[in-house]
Amino acid sequence: MIPGGDALNALQNTRGAFAEAVLRGIGAPVSPSNMSSMLAWMTGENTKAAFNPLATTRKGFDGATDFNSAGVKNFKDFEQGVQATVDTLNLSYYTDVVAALQRGTTPFELQQAVVASPWGTQHFGTGDTKDLTTPLGTQSSGQFIPGLDYEDDPQSMEEASPAIQDAWQLAKQMLDDYGLSSLFPEIESFLLKGLSAEAAVGRIRDTQEFKDRFPGLQGRVDNGYNAISPATYLTLEDNYRNLMVEAGFAPGFYDEPEDLAAFIANDVRPDEVNERIKLAQRAVMDADPLVKAELQERFGIGLDTEADLVSYFLDPERAVPLLEMQSQVGVAELGAATQRAMGTGRTLATETAQELVRRGYSERELGERLKGRGGMTQQMLGQRRGITASEVAAAEFGLDSEAVANIRRLRENRQQLGTRTGGSMIAQTGVSSFGSSNT
Repeated sequence: MIPGGDALNALQNTRGAFAEAVLRGIGAPVSPSNMSSMLAWMTGENTKAAFNPLATTRKGFDGATDFNSAGVKNFKDFEQGVQATVDTLNLSYYTDVVAALQRGTTPFELQQAVVASPWGTQHFGTGDTKDLTTPLGTQSSGQFIPGLDYEDDPQSMEEASPAIQDAWQLAKQMLDDYGLSSLFPEIESFLLKGLSAEAAVGRIRDTQEFKDRFPGLQGRVDNGYNAISPATYLTLEDNYRNLMVEAGFAPGFYDEPEDLAAFIANDVRPDEVNERIKLAQRAVMDADPLVKAELQERFGIGLDTEADLVSYFLDPERAVPLLEMQSQVGVAELGAATQRAMGTGRTLATETAQELVRRGYSERELGERLKGRGGMTQQMLGQRRGITASEVAAAEFGLDSEAVANIRRLRENRQQLGTRTGGSMIAQTGVSSFGSSNT
């Protein structure tokens, strides 16, 4: 507990109370060194924003307003300010900051973690305990950490130190890579204050230009996935585009920023995109009309053009999960193979085809083993029904012992009928050898 603990915390309007609440919110110990570190950070921010001593820009809280043009918020009460600060710290960008506090830290160590993050606050106070009672929304006169250089910030890059000029070059290259060179004037002032290139670029994340360039970043957060860096985002885009080129898709087909953003927002890995492309090629580019017809009839997968059908397999927001999609294509292929082997219209029940797919049978193997068995499905005089293609397949592949028994009985009945009528349809279609592997 902090000095004066209960009396101070009950006020819920001091930096000390706020620091304790945030530490508890991120699962960090409320130790003297951690409290001193939090107070040092607050002195560095030294903001008058309401219930927001660390100057978070976190959105989504009812009643919160903008304190300044940078998007720092005024929160409506103590609890809301604490929650917004905790939510911000729990983002993946600040894992090192939270880790330092969770293991116990010092003002100097915490400063290094914050400077290296997109938060980027350069100046920290000493963490003097007199700031425990500093009311929220007011500025303090705390001193900066001794031994650090806090001379006046340079007014231009010409006056800046070599380290700042190096950061300037790196930040410029980063924005060029992002396609956001126009935003460089927005971060130059941060660089002149000594922020790292990464921290300075992190300050433009709330601009509309940045959001428009990287829409999948917010999409990932909205969908509950871990945040990724812009650099990782660009790498994923390159990987997706390369896969489209290798598949032979025309430029502009499923390689636009909004298409790639959907993959990223839904955490679709490049290897999964590759599998989806292969399925699309099987179902569309390499498939005969029977497979396409099976997809349409069984699953309603059949759109106006082949491009629309390929889009079905690639669209992570519209398509079914990959494993189910693989099953759908496999079922359609087996259904088409059955029709080729046994005759048009003689196809498998979906449940039978799904079981064959699950067991790993290919359309080639199915076609070979069912070839010439179409006559089995014809109804002979005196029979109540013919044998279905599914029963033939179930018996041939040992899926259902009852199907094997049914076919044996029907075969015997047909042999008796054939003997009496002088013609055996079974013998004509080669069924006398059927099922020998299952006896």
